[in-house]
Amino acid sequence: MEEMMKFVGQVGFPIVVAGWLLVKFENKLDAAEVAMRSLGERLEMHLAQCVKCRESRMNGNCEKKGEDK
Repeated sequence: MEEMMKFVGQVGFPIVVAGWLLVKFENKLDAAEVAMRSLGERLEMHLAQCVKCRESRMNGNCEKKGEDK
């Protein structure tokens, strides 16, 4: 029993630190997931605009931004 208490005393602190780091890392992963989802949505919107513009150019009625008609 005494040996077991020594073992828990020696290993306990690193386990607590590892658990704390895992919790912190999980929070960072959640934030990264939200950012990646947002980026994916923005890329999809941009792709839709690019496709629309490409189709307009092929039809000959493209309006370029910043140019006078």
